[in-house]
Amino acid sequence: MKLKQEPGFSLVELIVVIVITGILASAAIARYKSLSDATEAATCKQNQFNLETAQSFFYMDRYMDPDQTTRYAESFEELAPYFPEGRLPQCPSANGEYLLLPNGVVDCTDAGHHR
Repeated sequence: MKLKQEPGFSLVELIVVIVITGILASAAIARYKSLSDATEAATCKQNQFNLETAQSFFYMDRYMDPDQTTRYAESFEELAPYFPEGRLPQCPSANGEYLLLPNGVVDCTDAGHHR
């Protein structure tokens, strides 16, 4: 008795294709995640640079006034006039926050975003 061969794919062939597709998808997702993290870090570092530039402008404005005792901004609100519409840049990371250091440097609390 001869078995009739039906056209189509066997169950084993379909499982192999699904497994290979899953492996390729996991590699693509891992690559996307690493690119996303690198983009966040670069954006954060650029924001820190922009805040430090505003800090320099603030310093120059204060330096010209001999009555001022503090030269650097003590809060971010003091730097708002140096940005369009007073909108300060924010860290793109969910757990990152900018800090004003006493020497005029701006730092981020996210470990991968330090300049």
